[in-house]
Amino acid sequence: MTYRETGIVQVGLTRDAKHNYYVDGAGPLPSVTTILRVVDKSGPLVGWAKRITAEAAVDHRAELEGWVQLGGRDGAIGFLTKAASTVTERAATTGSDIHALAESITLGHDPAVTEAQAPFVAAYRAWRADFAPEFLAAEEMVCNATVGYAGTLDAIVRIAGETWLLDLK
Repeated sequence: MTYRETGIVQVGLTRDAKHNYYVDGAGPLPSVTTILRVVDKSGPLVGWAKRITAEAAVDHRAELEGWVQLGGRDGAIGFLTKAASTVTERAATTGSDIHALAESITLGHDPAVTEAQAPFVAAYRAWRADFAPEFLAAEEMVCNATVGYAGTLDAIVRIAGETWLLDLK
């Protein structure tokens, strides 16, 4: 039986610095993250972005007139509309940092943790203590060679006899 018949294959899967995946040098295969970027998420995000923009206007109301004088109406509007992007970028950075700390802890290290990171790390350690996961794999590149996409899983664990694929958030 070939891998196309079984769907299972061991391949030479590699990833470059830009997270492009290659199978035996051929590719790149699109990543799961790249594929998800084309999914329309605007519905829920529009309301969230409106709220963040309104919060920025209220939180910075004392400075608003100065922004209008300095950059004009468009400049002030530009600052306010950038508020949602700033929150998104900050959250992405925090998520990446926490993910790296969780990986380090999973590998048996005791990483230095900032005050801002401490609650997230404490929650991860509490989850580990409560559920006692047996890590079968962590940060493994995987691909679907039949359909043609790839990604990196966060972990495969066994908890109370059940096997779970984890995506740490």
